[in-house]
Amino acid sequence: MGQLLFGFKNLPRQIENVDDAKKLIKDFNAFVISSKKTINRVLSHLEPGEPVYFLQECVTKILNRETNEFTDFTAFIILTDRRLLIIRSISSEIADTVINIDEISSVESRVDWTDKISFRTKSLAIEFGTSAEGESIRKLFIFVVGDEPQTTNIDTTAKTDSTATVVASTKKSRVVVCSGCSATVFIRGDVSKCEYCGRYVE
Repeated sequence: MGQLLFGFKNLPRQIENVDDAKKLIKDFNAFVISSKKTINRVLSHLEPGEPVYFLQECVTKILNRETNEFTDFTAFIILTDRRLLIIRSISSEIADTVINIDEISSVESRVDWTDKISFRTKSLAIEFGTSAEGESIRKLFIFVVGDEPQTTNIDTTAKTDSTATVVASTKKSRVVVCSGCSATVFIRGDVSKCEYCGRYVE
């Protein structure tokens, strides 16, 4: 049995079949669009017993930060305790995107007609729309990637108009919430910076 996280019940969950997947999708206030065959194909990417925190089919945008190549398509977004999977709803020769949790460096939410979640890795900038309340999904991502944070100190040395609060995590990353741009940055090391506004944080 899972726990109540940011208004969402029984997380994480074991998704063993299409009915389990449909139930979790609906619990995030989303509609089930794809067929049973498509959902089974998507679920085949999960490892046996892999706990799932988030599952939704939605329009997804990906920018390759190294080549500046942009793509948008409908995909299933699956967040587990170890990976973020972006599985295209329509099977194609283009490879699906699988990101290890420790590759995610930042996440933010915003409202633009609908709630949107964006996150970044070293090479990718990804955004998707969500039917659930965006801030709750952002907090869920923070919980999974960096654990629930607690404030430890505030950095005041960076030359920028924004301010950031550095917080400690039970994982190997620290969580930085930038009040200037509302992004959440996961620090793995001694020094990093907000990828959205450029503030250096130690």
